[in-house]
Amino acid sequence: MYYKISSKGQARTKGYVGSTNNPYDSDVEAIREDIRRHNKQLQADHEKYGKVYGQFMKLRVRARGPRRKYSYDTLLKDARYFDVYKSEDTTRTWLFKHSLK
Repeated sequence: MYYKISSKGQARTKGYVGSTNNPYDSDVEAIREDIRRHNKQLQADHEKYGKVYGQFMKLRVRARGPRRKYSYDTLLKDARYFDVYKSEDTTRTWLFKHSLK
């Protein structure tokens, strides 16, 4: 995995992790496993304490490259590289908290 930075030396967004040519790269898989571990721990803590402490996490891999005419996003087969984003999954956290009541 390699990292792209803006001209000011900062990541483009807060959740930006890096870019890769392969969305199933070993670094990306390690991040996926870390997120799985975090989410499992969150559910285990709920079973132990009866409350949700923290936020669920999610990983987003976006294809980057040329877009086709009238296309919202780059198709996977046209992708030149992939951006990886790690962020809080607020929807899943909200649904989990409110399904417990």
